[in-house]
Amino acid sequence: MPDEIVPGGHPEVLGRADLMTKRGHRGQEHQFSYGHTKVRVIVPPPADSSAKAARPIAVAWKNDFDTTAGHAPRRKVMNLAFVEKDDNTNNKYVTAFNPPIELRVTITDDTQRGPKKDKANLSLVYCLKGGQWTLFDGVSLSDQGDELVVAISTWYDDPAIGTW
Repeated sequence: MPDEIVPGGHPEVLGRADLMTKRGHRGQEHQFSYGHTKVRVIVPPPADSSAKAARPIAVAWKNDFDTTAGHAPRRKVMNLAFVEKDDNTNNKYVTAFNPPIELRVTITDDTQRGPKKDKANLSLVYCLKGGQWTLFDGVSLSDQGDELVVAISTWYDDPAIGTW
């Protein structure tokens, strides 16, 4: 059962930069802040020249997610969607990434679980509207041990993201 659920709203966009993903792909980094949690999304250019380049957008938090089904989050982080890089309407979703995008979520005191606050027990979860909270596959700690990192090849709609 989660200790605290953070209310929704729009994350603050902190900035963009070029960075390497953990897998060695150069990409554009997009930074968001949601309360005390910082989220970095690294989006490499598509390997296939016919594929659409993507950019992440923060979506207003939706409060209609079941907070008890599946792996309910200890802390909700944000809703995130990906649209075509040149789409000013934010309506043209991108759902496949090659190479994968990288999602990095800072670890704060609030996101750590258990009496010893062991970072090895942390993970990330997502929830599509009407679904249950599901663990991301392949979540790891950053080299510095201060972020949860996951590579993502497919993304649907604008799921809620949380720490578990």
